[in-house]
Amino acid sequence: MAMRKSVISLILVLLLAVSLIGSAGTAEASYDAYEGFVSRMYINVLGRASYGANEINYWSNQLKTGQRSATSVAEFFLLSPEMVRRGLNNDQYVTTLYIAIMGRTPAQNEVAYWSGLLTAGHSRASLIPSFTDSPEFGRLIAGIGGGGTTAPPPQQTTQQPTGDARAFATHLYAGVLGRHPAENEISYWANRLGNGSETGTSIAHFFFFSPEMINRRLSNEQYARTLYQAIFNRNPAANETAYWTRQLDIGVSRYNVFVGFVTSDEFRRLCNSYGIELGTLPQQSATGVLSGRTIFLDPGHGTNASPGSGGYNEAVAMLALAQRIRALLEAQGATVVLTRSNEVNVPLAVRSAIVNIHSMQVLRGTRTDPAEIAEIDRLIAAMQSIVNSNGANANTFMNLDPYRAARTVHPDLQRIFELQSNAVIRNNFLLISLHSNATASGMDEGVRGTEAYFTDPSMVGSLRTYYPGYTSASESRRFGDRLLNNIHAIGIPRRANGLRAQDIAVLREVNIPGVLVENGFHTSAADRALLRDAGFMERLAQVYANSIIGHFS
Repeated sequence: MAMRKSVISLILVLLLAVSLIGSAGTAEASYDAYEGFVSRMYINVLGRASYGANEINYWSNQLKTGQRSATSVAEFFLLSPEMVRRGLNNDQYVTTLYIAIMGRTPAQNEVAYWSGLLTAGHSRASLIPSFTDSPEFGRLIAGIGGGGTTAPPPQQTTQQPTGDARAFATHLYAGVLGRHPAENEISYWANRLGNGSETGTSIAHFFFFSPEMINRRLSNEQYARTLYQAIFNRNPAANETAYWTRQLDIGVSRYNVFVGFVTSDEFRRLCNSYGIELGTLPQQSATGVLSGRTIFLDPGHGTNASPGSGGYNEAVAMLALAQRIRALLEAQGATVVLTRSNEVNVPLAVRSAIVNIHSMQVLRGTRTDPAEIAEIDRLIAAMQSIVNSNGANANTFMNLDPYRAARTVHPDLQRIFELQSNAVIRNNFLLISLHSNATASGMDEGVRGTEAYFTDPSMVGSLRTYYPGYTSASESRRFGDRLLNNIHAIGIPRRANGLRAQDIAVLREVNIPGVLVENGFHTSAADRALLRDAGFMERLAQVYANSIIGHFS
């Protein structure tokens, strides 16, 4: 058992908790080292959580069955097209190697050494063996296997293009460009689908933003109809066309709307019907309006036993909403971190620790004084102890009971709060905890609407002797006000006194702008009907994205 815990503590580092909690989760769930390793590759190499259990399961099974070693999986991620599209500079690439392969943040001289080799002409692939052959990587993958001498990178298998691939390419020519393709055009795209060079999403992206499509000079209404015809393979209803046309008319970018379509279940089903891999979108961080911003999305609760009524489950609905918001934000260049990516409960302290870790890592990158860097590293380690133990160390650092009269903030956590008062954090970070509400008595048709809560120094009286130096109240209030008004406009009313300061654990244990939002009452039939409607939830995700963009504009 001691060895088991040692393996866990080595594997669970940095922001791995974002998706690892989805596979390891609560104390009653068993930890899977294979899933943990794969999760860290998604988080630390690709900069995102997995898009579902299927991605984690695929790579985990490759490891468990011996089809791939841990080394070859790490290489695959590090050399993948998705990693290339992130556009990391040499320093960032070296830092990623240390975090993903060695499980730690590198010192400045380490980054300088390896980055210097890259600048001198060494390939990025040539650096990988030095990392995967290291004892640190060996310790990281203890219990998995597959370290040691680096195997050649996996080669793509060339496949013959299938009739379905040809049909998919033909469908996009007709649906997007409004014409039938020549034989060589069909063959080109079908071959690229067959050999894995393209996916359904990447080809759709090419067509929609090709010079030929741009030269069609479609109106906003025509563009919306084209999305339905090409991405959903159906004609839209009048209200669907009107909604998206309105979004485009008020300034939502065509790219942002496109993202909403290609990341939908309908497009996933279309790709499946053709036997085409769905794929993911390229990073837009270089040009997105949210470039440099970090958004934390915290889907409330986390299991199938979470609150709900009338066939509605709060945890499931809020996770789906968070995933939709994430896709829209990433399309605009934001860094988006989910505190959970699966249906498991994540302790409140772990959720806050994830935010604190990331904020400290960002601040660390702005420091040059070795003493300050060492202090920040120590504070990161303190927060990681909460993540790595799944909250078991939380009582040392965080107070989860909001009613303890003698509560005081731990000195390390107070120091984190003080560092988070930096303008870099206040101006570029945002935390949103997603929930839906319920009345204590159950079904109550007369109680509905949206509320938002934030942390404010004025609450120090109710927080007793906790921390009087919260600095982000004005940013939190400003965002909450904008969001409530925008949600009100699409159908869930803003409640009277719906925006107020309150002692909320997930907000109290950080010092960054943030709100906890109750998206209507699931005990109200009127609100619940909206929360169960896929079309409304798409609009709600868009409202969140637009509100966040407006907040930072």
